[in-house]
Amino acid sequence: MLARFFWAHPSLYRAIGILRGRGDVLDGNCDALFDGYPRSGNTFGWQMLQVSQDNRYKVKVHQHMPPFLIGGIVLNKPVCLTIRRPIDALASQLIYAGGEIRNEMEQYIDFYTVMLDFRSKILVLPFDVITGDFNSVLALMNFRFKLNLRIPSDLKACEREAFARIDDMWRDKSGKVNELQVGRPHETREARGRELKKEICLPQYEELLLECDNLYTIFCNEYQQTLSLAKLHSLEEQGIPAHK
Repeated sequence: MLARFFWAHPSLYRAIGILRGRGDVLDGNCDALFDGYPRSGNTFGWQMLQVSQDNRYKVKVHQHMPPFLIGGIVLNKPVCLTIRRPIDALASQLIYAGGEIRNEMEQYIDFYTVMLDFRSKILVLPFDVITGDFNSVLALMNFRFKLNLRIPSDLKACEREAFARIDDMWRDKSGKVNELQVGRPHETREARGRELKKEICLPQYEELLLECDNLYTIFCNEYQQTLSLAKLHSLEEQGIPAHK
């Protein structure tokens, strides 16, 4: 696919991105990049980074295209790639933006296929880790990129502030939050999500879903390898032999 070729080469995609109003993939005016396929924990992770670091950390997010992440690698920026179980990410994105199931599956495949060759240069972060244990995200960022991010003692307070900020992002002039689009869990979407997941599992999408699942497994394995290395590093710092 032609798009995959340009996506893998930020210097070639740069002019295209600027002309299309997507921005400059080689703009280094940020401290880190935190992005992935839509609805994969990008908004929550971005806000948690802001809140936990007292708003001193500038993060590039919501581009949802590989050349921005790869451009971050070129610029030696910390790059965090989010990834979510395909059926969940696809259903959530279809609720958010509409569109065709097949097109979204192909977008998921294209996105993570391009990122395959770069996975050793980034920090892969599964959705469940981002949303369930953000202190581990911060610790892994410190380990992977030699940073000194603060690990908050009151993670729940950070989460409450992050969710409040997210609500404000999707609040209309009347003060009501758009429940179908807000970047956090909401019961309003649950029934529609279940319907969409049944559709995604229909036979005509079987091969595409399998390809999505295989990519998800590869990137989750990369995360597990990073986690294992971080644990070994921690043991060595404590003077404990790794074989124990």
